[in-house]
Amino acid sequence: MSFGVLAFGAAALTAAVALHQGWSPHLHRRQPATSGESTAERIGRNLREPSARVAAVAGVATHIPGLVYLVALNAISSARPGVVDAGAQVAVYDALWFLVPVASLVLVIVRPGAAVRYLEAATAWVRRHDHAVVVGGLLLLGGYLVVKGAVRLLT
Repeated sequence: MSFGVLAFGAAALTAAVALHQGWSPHLHRRQPATSGESTAERIGRNLREPSARVAAVAGVATHIPGLVYLVALNAISSARPGVVDAGAQVAVYDALWFLVPVASLVLVIVRPGAAVRYLEAATAWVRRHDHAVVVGGLLLLGGYLVVKGAVRLLT
């Protein structure tokens, strides 16, 4: 399964380079945007009345986190760790995976007003830096998986 990890990493690196070079998937709209329509409203309309292309892209995009999770579990299991070691690795990975949602939930319960301000600030920052966040994330994930897959193939 090392080849699969290597292939997934290469695909992530290819996507990062393509996005950095200016490639951008354009979703064709069935209806023209109305004047004054926000991006969120347009996306909502496209998802309520999707074309085949929009449905395909939305399906793939919503399954990427699950795919990343499965690749991580595969990477852990392919090393053939003992039961305790495997359990510890999965627990650490899950703790990292759920850190942001759990921290958000705790913040909403403890300080609801602050949670809204933090969310608005984080959303604004991500919107300003969305390209760098996506490209950087793909580079990190792809680089890690390529190295891990290559090492396993060579040993």
